Amino acid sequence: MLDEFIEANGLKAKLIECVDKVPNCKAAAHVLGVNVNDIAKTIVFVYDRSQAVLVVLLGDDKVSPAKVAKAMGLGPALQLANPKQVLEMTGYEVGGVPPISVYGVKTLVDQKLMAKEKVYAGGGDDAHLLEITPAELLEYAFEASVEDVSE
Repeated sequence: MLDEFIEANGLKAKLIECVDKVPNCKAAAHVLGVNVNDIAKTIVFVYDRSQAVLVVLLGDDKVSPAKVAKAMGLGPALQLANPKQVLEMTGYEVGGVPPISVYGVKTLVDQKLMAKEKVYAGGGDDAHLLEITPAELLEYAFEASVEDVSE
């Protein structure tokens, strides 16, 4: 699914197949031999029971639900998605959600991530990573905007 999206849109981003599983930022950084802050994690929040938002931030950063709610113009109804909701709303399982190719789900990219030359993100499953520039991520994520969403 992700590889088809990359090819269909002519992205420079590439998928990296990993020998070891990469279910989280620390594992991804270890496998690639990079700093955890070279990894971009994608976190899914839900609101109004059927709506979702992706939040993309650097591996060592923590997301601020209050800042996400403010950026979305929402109240306290924002909640972290559970694994079933993540799969239903994105088509990907927790640990593999990429910041692109998730149709119909608005994406908030933390402003700190934009200073990076490239980042490694979820590659669709826990055996792949996506190497992508922040500019390409921003261009190809659904309704993406740059926001201050980290603590």
